[in-house]
Amino acid sequence: MHGVNHYLVTVDTILQEKIKLAGGIELYFDGSYQHEWSVSVTGTVVCVPQNPKTTNKWIEVKDNICFSYQVLNDKKFTAESHIFKIEHDYPDYKLYANGNGDQIKIIKLAARHGGHFAAVCYTKRHQLIEGAEGTESDINRWLAQFPMSNAKDFVYENLVEIEGKQYWKVRKEQIFAKKIKKKLFSCSEFVICKPIVLDVSQRISLIKGIALAPGSVMTRYVDRAEVVAGGRDLGLERGDIIGFDAEYVNKYTLFDEEYFLIKEGRANVKWE
Repeated sequence: MHGVNHYLVTVDTILQEKIKLAGGIELYFDGSYQHEWSVSVTGTVVCVPQNPKTTNKWIEVKDNICFSYQVLNDKKFTAESHIFKIEHDYPDYKLYANGNGDQIKIIKLAARHGGHFAAVCYTKRHQLIEGAEGTESDINRWLAQFPMSNAKDFVYENLVEIEGKQYWKVRKEQIFAKKIKKKLFSCSEFVICKPIVLDVSQRISLIKGIALAPGSVMTRYVDRAEVVAGGRDLGLERGDIIGFDAEYVNKYTLFDEEYFLIKEGRANVKWE
């Protein structure tokens, strides 16, 4: 099997629904709550594109690769675009969305507000369309003005089925790294970095005049990080510390570890 302009990959799961703590403990969560931030971003290559213009020379069949959130997050509605579908349905929080990018959020207010609910409808540019507040009954009456569907009528743009198996299409520019044994190797213009975490317990103890055990208060830099892979053209090596503007950081969880991804052009300084 060969791709044409895309790589085809398999993934273990569509949503990342567990967090691995430093001590090795695994916590599970509902990945559908923030679908766009919880989709899987790692997979195994099963075929490479035949078009040489759309290939990455570093990527081969059977490689474990890391790719953009957009691969599994690209989806389209199959029904009318203005019809709202339920995305999240919890007792204290509900989210509806339609194919135009409009959303309706319903949130249960604190007890001091009498257990009322607040609802708001806004466009994909976060422009307010209409809002309401009241009892659950009030909100249901308000919600009745919007066209609704009970089904999640969408399909994934990059999902293909071949002989009963599911594969995901990945473009060359969506791939940024691959894993060999336990190390990541950058296959793009991104520098892959590990966040620098600091124990500031002693500092807080001195400032506040209270006794804190080591490891009680941890913080991390948002404008510098330790290079794990990439930056060859910048002369960077694994273990270097680079500085950057925090707003240009892409945060990814890869193989249960959190990383910062910074484009080479956004690296400002190398710390000595």
